[in-house]
Amino acid sequence: MLAGVAKWASTVSAQKIVANLIRKIDALPGKPHDIQFAICARETVTRQTEGVRVITAADIFEPSLY
Repeated sequence: MLAGVAKWASTVSAQKIVANLIRKIDALPGKPHDIQFAICARETVTRQTEGVRVITAADIFEPSLY
């Protein structure tokens, strides 16, 4: 399962977002296994934790990806 958030704020805290996602996942019926997290911000993701996929607008609009 992939749980993620995209924010247009220039900077977001991965630690805060992951904690919020975990609370939401805990409210789901049943317990999903093998959860992966992804966080997207316009410029910077701070307080990154291991195993969280981080994406910025620069990553998305990188010309070499096309």
